[in-house]
Amino acid sequence: MGSHCSNCSQCQKDRLDQINEVTITKKSESNKAVIVSQKVEYQCAEKQAQKQILQTKMAIMIQKQWKGYKVRKAYLQTKLLFNKSQNDQVTTDKKSKRGKQKYFTKEEYELTIKSESLQREYRSKYKFISGSTYEGEWLGDKRDEQGIQIWEDGAKYIGQWKNNQAFGQGTFYHVDGDVYEGEWQNDKANGF
Repeated sequence: MGSHCSNCSQCQKDRLDQINEVTITKKSESNKAVIVSQKVEYQCAEKQAQKQILQTKMAIMIQKQWKGYKVRKAYLQTKLLFNKSQNDQVTTDKKSKRGKQKYFTKEEYELTIKSESLQREYRSKYKFISGSTYEGEWLGDKRDEQGIQIWEDGAKYIGQWKNNQAFGQGTFYHVDGDVYEGEWQNDKANGF
């Protein structure tokens, strides 16, 4: 019969082979699609996990700021209630002193003490022109590593120093009772 007849057994066999080939191809294409979709799902899950980690870190930062604010506010309210029962004149004097006194001044930073030693050494109390004192470790003519600085008004910094500046872990005690404990960098509180 003709080249493609419906009654020929060879043509029917060829037609069955084509149908099977199409079915197998469809299955393997669907398998490929499943593998590709699994990869895409994995990548999406990984991106979502990274996004969730970033959101968690951001939430922690916001919570830290909020908790710090609430603690400072509660502390100030408690302090105000307490101070009302105390002598208001003493509190006023302390607050006025805090506003007048300068801490970590340029004069102290630019200080040069004649020392030929470039080794870290502990020195006893040194008094600055401003009246503040420092006792602790020195590297040459600069405050370095652990030390305690006390200002004339009673404020005090206990902690680490680097290149004549408060740097690293430290605690600053204000004359009015406020305390900052945490990281310092270039004579400024820099805490987490």
